[in-house]
Amino acid sequence: YQNIVLDEPFHLSYPYVFIYEGNYYMIPESHKDSSIRLYVARKFPEKWVYLGNLLSGSDFTDPSILQHNGKWWIFVSSRTNDILRLYYSDRLTGPWIEHSKSPIIQKDVTKSRPGGRIIKVDNKLYRISQNDYPRYGTNVNAFEIIDLNTNLYQEIPYDGNPILERGPENWNNLGMHHMDAHKTGENKWFACVDGFGKRWVMRVGSKHFDITEILTWKK
Repeated sequence: YQNIVLDEPFHLSYPYVFIYEGNYYMIPESHKDSSIRLYVARKFPEKWVYLGNLLSGSDFTDPSILQHNGKWWIFVSSRTNDILRLYYSDRLTGPWIEHSKSPIIQKDVTKSRPGGRIIKVDNKLYRISQNDYPRYGTNVNAFEIIDLNTNLYQEIPYDGNPILERGPENWNNLGMHHMDAHKTGENKWFACVDGFGKRWVMRVGSKHFDITEILTWKK
């Protein structure tokens, strides 16, 4: 929140940051550029350098990358939120190959769009997904990855779904749509989450104020 660390002449979101061979890398969403772009930090977290496109030519939405069993994997949706594609590569920089079973999900807005970092818990991989029915960002679910290789992909829903639901506050009263979880110790986790809410805004002169701010002033 101190300053903007990356700016491009097109939309950027979903900054997927990861460490590889001692360097920080980032893959943000850049669907308006029809690309999946790779950046490396020259000074983390303030300075990022563009290394090139991993994939180009489609409206790639919320790309989520994973290194597993000697290969790299990218799960990515599209702007329709109802399709999930899978790509793999021997190297981070490519070349990237679309999986023979891809798209691995079709015509299903309840689980196609990635909703956060793929995590490992008790040696099990979980794909985090947002449910966009009946609206964008309704809640967040997890799916255990059972098989992941160049010939096969299988997953099953986690028994505890949804793992994130809407709350009472204005930032998440319509839903929750992302979770970025990190293990910090034995049975300890830290997660950043992103909510979807309806905010009531009041204009006073040339300024705009959240209604909650106005109510606070009155108290």
